[in-house]
Amino acid sequence: MNNLKEAEGAKVLVIANLKKFIEPKGALEALDSYVKNGGKVLLLNPEEALLTWKGGKISAPEKFRGKTFIASSGPVTLYRVQDGEIVNMKVPESPVFKGIKPMDMVWFADEGSRKVPLASTAVYQFDRSNKNYTELAENLLIHGYLQKPADVLKYKGATLLEIRDGKGEVLVSSMRLTAAKSDPIAQKLLTNLVSVLLK
Repeated sequence: MNNLKEAEGAKVLVIANLKKFIEPKGALEALDSYVKNGGKVLLLNPEEALLTWKGGKISAPEKFRGKTFIASSGPVTLYRVQDGEIVNMKVPESPVFKGIKPMDMVWFADEGSRKVPLASTAVYQFDRSNKNYTELAENLLIHGYLQKPADVLKYKGATLLEIRDGKGEVLVSSMRLTAAKSDPIAQKLLTNLVSVLLK
């Protein structure tokens, strides 16, 4: 989906390149209005563009275990590139995980690839006091380096995020769903994400 004009009659918008989608003048406002009025959206790896929409002005990137963007205001506060081999379900009873076991959320494999298979590619941090934002899954880097409990925030973040906005709903995924063509768990998760929004 490249713009809202293409969405007429669609029950769910699936946006694979949010940055390009919101580039045209007025597109961000139109998308915001669409969701608030009951629209349902699945964002596939929206990267730092989610901060543009839900986080306010983006400050300069900083380096901390990968490319990191921090938002100045808004509920979504941080986006960081973070390769995740293992993803943990935070709300295992969510219908997005129907037919998926907790230990399935690992190593989404591409057929014939020799690369380490990743389950997720990035994480988001958000205002956890905002009841309209629910972390469905997270990645926490394998760690032996934490000095104090607060350090965990430097190494973890949401990989699946549910946002309720007005009458609408947005599911944000940084899961590596490009593996769905060969990995049955990635395929099942993608199917579930769309199915949940269709209800």
